[in-house]
Amino acid sequence: QRSPNYATTTIGRVNYQSLIYAYARIINFYNENQRLPNSVTIVNINQGPIAHGAIWVHASIMEKVNFTALKNKGITDIFLEQQAFTKTEYRTALLNFLNGASNAGIRVSAWVICLRENGTWVDPTNESYIESLINRIQEFLSFPGVGGIHLDYIRYPETAYNYPNATDIITGVVQRIYETVKSANPTLLVSAALMPEKEANAYLYGQDYAKLAQYLNVLVPMAYKGNYRANTTWITSVTSYIKDRCNGKEVWTGLQTYRSDEDPTRIPAKELESDIMAAFNGGATGYVLFRYGLIDNAFWDGNPYYLPG
Repeated sequence: QRSPNYATTTIGRVNYQSLIYAYARIINFYNENQRLPNSVTIVNINQGPIAHGAIWVHASIMEKVNFTALKNKGITDIFLEQQAFTKTEYRTALLNFLNGASNAGIRVSAWVICLRENGTWVDPTNESYIESLINRIQEFLSFPGVGGIHLDYIRYPETAYNYPNATDIITGVVQRIYETVKSANPTLLVSAALMPEKEANAYLYGQDYAKLAQYLNVLVPMAYKGNYRANTTWITSVTSYIKDRCNGKEVWTGLQTYRSDEDPTRIPAKELESDIMAAFNGGATGYVLFRYGLIDNAFWDGNPYYLPG
């Protein structure tokens, strides 16, 4: 009870909107000329490269991940929750997961919770803790098939304004992690989930986008419109603000796949697609979905997304 996503033709896949447009042109031509045209030309205008697609995956559901569906949709990266690496009961599932992702050509980054432990925020100037954090990251990198490190909770809990040099402190921690990762392998990806509050970010969280961009390959603003009671225009605004300050580094916009943390209803695939397009309009070269297991099944039926030309 739905229209197809595409038709396979001698020139490749053609989406159904283009087919409908072609039929409409045929009808118009017939009405004006009382005959059918010999051909219909459809030009793909302003289509750039395929965007990076990424997704956050919790350890508890990694055995349910369909790598074929992800690859077909253009998902290039997975951010896998750190518990998959730290809890021994996940070890077999983890090794199978890393192997499956590798076979599908999908990079896996360990998703690391940085400055929060057992439900409590950690002082980023606590040297012994930072050393243990770096040691933990090195352990994650020892697993065959790990292609990067994704940082989360790398911030203050809305209290940064109480601490002199808060942005330098947070940036310093990221720098140490970045140098640790790159010394292990320069090709590894270093990314971070960042708050999306633009000019307030440094004041509240100690996250200065420009400073952090020096030590990140990819910035991931968590533009969760449901939690912020916002719309797609806001997603574009957040993305554009950060893109303008990251000195050419890539921005992959983080998007909520459900209404909000208060309402975990999955948003329709078409709405999610609109959010992705809004991120591209702001200059993002990719998107990151939060999260696997809370995505409208219809989303996986479509093709990869292309950046604007």
